[in-house]
Amino acid sequence: MTQHTEPKAPTTRQGKRAFASPGMIRTLAGAVMAVGVVAGISGVAYDLNGATQARAAVVVGVHARPGAVLQVDGTTPIGAPGSVLVKDGAEPTAPFGLTIPGIPADTGTSPGASSLEGHGDTLTLHSWDSTVPEQLLSRGGFAVVGLCMGVGAAWLRRVLISIAEGRPFQSGNAARIAGIGGLVALGSLANDIIPVFGSNLVLQRLGLTGASSPVFAEVALSLGPLLAVPFLLALAEAFRRGAELAKEVEGLV
Repeated sequence: MTQHTEPKAPTTRQGKRAFASPGMIRTLAGAVMAVGVVAGISGVAYDLNGATQARAAVVVGVHARPGAVLQVDGTTPIGAPGSVLVKDGAEPTAPFGLTIPGIPADTGTSPGASSLEGHGDTLTLHSWDSTVPEQLLSRGGFAVVGLCMGVGAAWLRRVLISIAEGRPFQSGNAARIAGIGGLVALGSLANDIIPVFGSNLVLQRLGLTGASSPVFAEVALSLGPLLAVPFLLALAEAFRRGAELAKEVEGLV
């Protein structure tokens, strides 16, 4: 008589495969930190280098004023006759140039030259004879973004290291993630707002301010980076709640 042994059901359930190994997470943490250090140093260095470029060309963003005419005859505060080429209504998408009265406008790349380039209403103004504040403000967004990336990388590295060690809900991680969300908002807003101050300084120097000016500078917020802020805050709250649950479990053991 043959006996058949029934197979035993496994007493433990096999764990699911991890999305990333501890070694991979540590490598990622190191890469994040390296990128943050480079971004922080290069952003500040780029801005400070602008201060050494005073009297040379400065590049700022401006907009064509709605209803601007094709050509405005007159003079600038420096008293030199000339005209300002603003916008060709027949070709709204064609690039065009700006000639500051009395200033050469052949290429915009030689000392004393200024030019306005772009499509539609979003334009880039190249102007020589810049000042230190113009240079610093036109590049200031890069400095703030770089510093935010440096600090954020340090916080993110701490979070990743704790995950690699199997302690994702350790104390401080929720605050770090919330702080990264704040840095994203700060960097995005700074990158949108600070250069506009530089643009207005350049326009003021060129005599292109006021309602009669065919060009102007204004803040245009980039919503893309700001959309990440609510997600990071929700993730921070999840980590905070996870830390509370972990403490409750420890208290029951």
